[in-house]
Amino acid sequence: MKPKSYVRGTMAIAVVLATIITVLSFVGAGLSQFDTYTVGAASHTDYQDEAEYNAWAGVEITTAVYLPFTNSDPAWDWLTTAVIQNTSTETTNITLRYFDLNGVETAVLNDTLPPMGSRVYTPTGVFSGSLMITGTHPLAVIANESPINTSWSGDGLMSYRGIGSISSPSMSVSTINLLPIYREYNGWNSFLAVQNMGDIEAYIVLQFYDLAGSVVHTQNDALPAHSAHWYDVADIPALGANFFGRAIVHADMPIAGVVHTVNSITGETVAHNNRRLQQVDYENYLPRLNDASTIALYNLAQAQATVLINFYDDTGVNTTYYATSLNANGTEFVILSALPALPAGFQGSAVVSSDQPVGALVNTSWTTVPPATFTGYSGVNQTDTVSYVPFVRKSTDGTTTQLNIQNAGITDANVTITYYDENGQIMFVENATIPPYASANFDQAANVSLPSEFTGSAMVSSSKSVVVSGFISQERQPTDAPPDLSSSYQTVNLTNVESGDILTYTLVLRNSAAVSATAVLTNPIPTHTTYVANSAHASDGHLVTLSGNQLHWSGQVISGTPTIIQFAAKVATGLTVGDPITNDATLNDGAGNITEFTAVSLYNPGYGLSINNGDLYTDNPSVNLSLSWGAESPPIEFMQISNDGGFGTGTGWIAVADIYTGWAMTTYGDVQLPRTVYAKFRNANGVQFGPV
Repeated sequence: MKPKSYVRGTMAIAVVLATIITVLSFVGAGLSQFDTYTVGAASHTDYQDEAEYNAWAGVEITTAVYLPFTNSDPAWDWLTTAVIQNTSTETTNITLRYFDLNGVETAVLNDTLPPMGSRVYTPTGVFSGSLMITGTHPLAVIANESPINTSWSGDGLMSYRGIGSISSPSMSVSTINLLPIYREYNGWNSFLAVQNMGDIEAYIVLQFYDLAGSVVHTQNDALPAHSAHWYDVADIPALGANFFGRAIVHADMPIAGVVHTVNSITGETVAHNNRRLQQVDYENYLPRLNDASTIALYNLAQAQATVLINFYDDTGVNTTYYATSLNANGTEFVILSALPALPAGFQGSAVVSSDQPVGALVNTSWTTVPPATFTGYSGVNQTDTVSYVPFVRKSTDGTTTQLNIQNAGITDANVTITYYDENGQIMFVENATIPPYASANFDQAANVSLPSEFTGSAMVSSSKSVVVSGFISQERQPTDAPPDLSSSYQTVNLTNVESGDILTYTLVLRNSAAVSATAVLTNPIPTHTTYVANSAHASDGHLVTLSGNQLHWSGQVISGTPTIIQFAAKVATGLTVGDPITNDATLNDGAGNITEFTAVSLYNPGYGLSINNGDLYTDNPSVNLSLSWGAESPPIEFMQISNDGGFGTGTGWIAVADIYTGWAMTTYGDVQLPRTVYAKFRNANGVQFGPV
């Protein structure tokens, strides 16, 4: 007999597995920033962290996005956060599935994003692996990385764009390119992550090419379904010292990849997501360059490629060009400061043209002495009239996002930038006209129409095809700066409740400053509830005590390592429909600063879902569901059932019934994991209730 599996069917519960997943509304710089793109800022201090990323063209957005490197394990140095933007004008249900390096699903998070809204999601605990994100509407996703080790003195930001799935067979993603690849090259070393996007094991071949296009080393591997394997190039001695080139990964399943490159001498860091063969065309657009940039050209063809780079200043004037040829599979790095025809102090853009499929990427070094800052982005060949930027930030702490927009057409482009807050509300709209091939920079630090503290996203629409990137810089805090706990937050497992329900509150205490906080937390037990005895605990092992119907905790909150406190409370009787149940927490950082954060549930009885009449275990994935719903006016007429909290799969809208027989739960072979079944309801006016 197979082992029994644990099941639960409760109201609005997202099951927490081996790893706790938290939702972070980005408030304050320091913990996780974005790879953004820009090279056009006039000056940069030696105390800035900077990163770049490509925006999502409208033709690229998709309902499934993959992040091959997702980490919160100090052994791997970097903390990864996922920034997700809903690009739809409708509410989107999303599901985040975290897989360890063996492909075992360790956690699932379901959430809802408002139209054009955005959120930041951070794994807590110790996690190393990959992330798969799905939505009921197309998403734009960025991964952001910051050092876990607070003593790291180098560039403190890296980012890469998520890799979207492509379902069309003609757009296979079974071959990807990763570059640049360094091994022991003037302090540089690279680290690769390759993710299996499929549901079965994938066999892969990694081939490393030198600049001349010759294969230097080949190795094979097998990736379990959904897993990602990570490869430290320093551990591949066959490449030898001073290796400089690229890698091509072939697979019998769709794959995604990212390469991180760190210089142990200067502290420079950069991340680049993979390029697919089908993404690389005969033209690449480089929205922003300066004379400290380097362009990497790589030939994807089996024949010699003739390449031409045309450089344009900010007004679209063609200032000079550079012509070269690349061997089959060859790579060339074009150092702009070494081009004598390029004007001194050049800032502008470029278009790379070739008679063979060629890819391009840009790296820019902002400072020449440690602690150095370094950014990079991929050349763009997917132009569109609509693009999405998942993260836009403006803060008095010195953090700012710049958008760079390049006109890919031969006539003027009339551009509109719409800025949204995290809830999808329009905050500001600005317009500009960009000449042919010119690029324009929009620095939010100078945008007086946005609030002084703003976190959100943007959509760029244009009369002509454009390419868009973003660049974020953050002033590094001095070590004597006070602690900053303003990004702390809390969640509650149930948002619609009835008497007898158990509410689980999760409080995440975060410090975005370099100095530790000696903090004190006070949390009164919410009105209309009673505390569940002995349910309170803290991740740091310190006691959480109850006194005078208030919970108390004190301890250290250090940068990069959140402290998580949980407790449970039972909903009382005697409430009226619509009554709020509010949990208010107060956090004192020990330096005189107070942070308050709240979680709210509503008393909304009558909605429920149970599996096999409330059984806790079953050895049969086919189960019977019992459902109940409230007495609404007009009455409930339809329901929808799904194993996916985002309702991307399932029944669709069907007539309500209090019993559903033969429901098939998701299975994972012999792996024992909690399962969740979800349901939501709709009345005759189309108003939805749930999910439960």
